[in-house]
Amino acid sequence: MISTIIILVLVNVLVGLGPLFIKFLPSLSPFSITFVRFFISALLELVIIIVLYIRLYFQFKNKDCVLDFRTIVKQSLKNYYGGKNSQFLKGRSQLLYLAWVGFLQVGIVVPFYYLSFEYMGVVLSTITSCSIPIIVIAFINWAQKHEEMGAFKLIYLFLLVAGVITIAFSRTGNENQKISFIGAFVLILSTIAYISYLVSVGRDSQLRVKLFDHFRVSGFPNSKKIIQTVNLLRSFLKLFGMHFFGTLCLLILSVILSFIAPNGEIGLQCHQFLYIDIKSFGSLLLNPFVLSIALICTLLPFFLQLFASMKWPRFTLSFESWNSILIVIQPLMGLYIGLIIWGEPIQSDYVIFTTIFLVISILIRYLHENSNFMLVLFTVRVINVNAKKLITFLHSIKEIDEINYSLGRYGLLIHASVRSLPRLFIIKKSLLEFPGVLEVNYYPEVAIKTDST
Repeated sequence: MISTIIILVLVNVLVGLGPLFIKFLPSLSPFSITFVRFFISALLELVIIIVLYIRLYFQFKNKDCVLDFRTIVKQSLKNYYGGKNSQFLKGRSQLLYLAWVGFLQVGIVVPFYYLSFEYMGVVLSTITSCSIPIIVIAFINWAQKHEEMGAFKLIYLFLLVAGVITIAFSRTGNENQKISFIGAFVLILSTIAYISYLVSVGRDSQLRVKLFDHFRVSGFPNSKKIIQTVNLLRSFLKLFGMHFFGTLCLLILSVILSFIAPNGEIGLQCHQFLYIDIKSFGSLLLNPFVLSIALICTLLPFFLQLFASMKWPRFTLSFESWNSILIVIQPLMGLYIGLIIWGEPIQSDYVIFTTIFLVISILIRYLHENSNFMLVLFTVRVINVNAKKLITFLHSIKEIDEINYSLGRYGLLIHASVRSLPRLFIIKKSLLEFPGVLEVNYYPEVAIKTDST
C-alpha cells in the first residue's frame, strides 16, 4: 500500500508544478492553456501507443505468434474501446465512459478552476477546491458503507481542512476577495466536476480487459515482458481516450459558451481561445512551457494516477479517498514555488510549519488505517440460496480475498482483509441480511510464513 500512496504523492507534486509554467503564459485564455496542454498530451500518448504496438508485434513474433501487426491493433482497439464498462451507468460503452471522464477533467475542472482565480481570488478557490472534495468523498464512502465515520475521522477531516485554509491564506496575503454569483457558480461547478472525476476515474471495468481474442498472453513461456507491454498499452489507450475526447468536449463547450454569453467574461475567454489564441496554435505546440506542462504536469502524473488505481489494494481506504486527501499537496507546491522561485513575501518558518502539519496529518491517517488491519475468516451457513446472486454480492465486498465452498456444516469459508472493527461488523451484518444466509461467524487469521528450505 505504501508504494501506491507514494505514487499518488508524486502525482500531486507533479500537478502542483503547473503554476511554475503557467506564469510564463499570461496572455493565453484558460481554455487555450487547457486545450493545448491536453491536446499535446494526447499526441504524445498516441506516439507511445504506436511504439508499444511495434514492440508488442516483435515480442509476439519472437514467440512464434501468428498474429500480424494489423490484427494486433484491430483486436486490441475493438476489445478495449468497443467493450462495455460494467461500473459505468449500468454497463454503458467504454467510449462513453472515457468521454465522460475526459469532459469532467478537460472540459470543466481545469479551465474553470483557472477562471475561479479571476472571479473569486486564490484564497476561496484553493480552500473550496481542495477541502470540499476531501469532505464530500469521505461522506460518500460513509454512505456507501465503505468506511466508518467516527470521532477520529471527523477530527482528521478538520485537521486537513485547517491545513488547506492555512496554505490558502499564506499564499495571498492582502488579496481582496471578489465574491459574485458567476464566480461562485464557476468555483462550485469545478469542484463538483473534480469530485465526480475522482469517483469515476478508478471505476473502470476495462482496466484488465483481455485485449486479444484467441489466446492468453500468460500462456507464452517467459511472458513477463509481454504482459508488461500489454498492461502499458491498456493504460495508454485509456489516457489517450480521456484526453482526446476531453479536448473535443472542451472545443464544443467553448463554442456553446461563446454564443450563450458573448459579452460575459467566460464567453470572452472562449472567444479568445477560438478566434485569437488558436491562430498561434503551431507556435504553442513548440513552446517549451506548454510542452513542460503537457509532459510534466499532465502526461506523467495522470499515467501514474492510472497506474496507482490499477494497483490499489482492495481492503484499504478507497482510491478516491486517498486521492482527495493528497490533493492538499498541490497548493503546498504552489507555496514552495512562490517562496523559492518567485520570491513572494512568505515567511519560511510559516512554510515549514504548514508542511509538517500536513505531513503529520497524512501519516496519522495512514498509521491509523494500518494499525487496525486484520486477516479474518468468515464461516457462513446458507440454505436455499441463489448461488449466482450470492457470488455477485460477495464480489461487491472489496475486502474479500478468497471464497471456498464446503460440504460440511458451513457452506462458505471466506478469507478477508479488513482494516477496522466497525468495517468488520458492517461486513458481517451485510452477509446476515442476504436472503438464504442463516449464520455468520468470524475468526482472526494469522499469516504464517513458511521456510522454503
